[in-house]
Amino acid sequence: MKCNKEAIGLEGSIWFQKAENMFLGGDRIALLEKIDELGSITSAAKAVGISYKTAWHLVNMMNNLSEKPLVDRVTGGKGGGGTMLTKEGKKVIEQFLIVQEEHRKFLENLGDRLGDNTYLYQFLKRIAMKISAQANSGQHDQSCCSIGSFRQNYGTPHQKIQH
Repeated sequence: MKCNKEAIGLEGSIWFQKAENMFLGGDRIALLEKIDELGSITSAAKAVGISYKTAWHLVNMMNNLSEKPLVDRVTGGKGGGGTMLTKEGKKVIEQFLIVQEEHRKFLENLGDRLGDNTYLYQFLKRIAMKISAQANSGQHDQSCCSIGSFRQNYGTPHQKIQH
């Protein structure tokens, strides 16, 4: 099958925000799922590709921002210690997966409604070429903006945009 280099697809990610902090997203849900599956924060951290310290930082942050803790430490004893999800933690995963599935359906529906997006790709390509040409020639047109200034004015995809 030949790959169409001009095809544009829609993609997005879901983040729950609380107290101006990125609270829950796909990567943190993956960590919670691995904690539930493996019963160990060390093993869960390795499974999702982050350090033990980062995993505990994320768990502590999620626990602190939640109304009820999502993860509970089990202190060592005869069988050793471990980490497990609370009832609330399991519920959060379940709810996040529902929202994620609805988000996927939304993007799929939007893609279907937009239809052929070759024109959009060509438009974006022309803008990028214009910006690049102006940057190389030293022109600084006020009507043109760089990706950096766009992000500064409108935020990144993971930031909340205020209207």
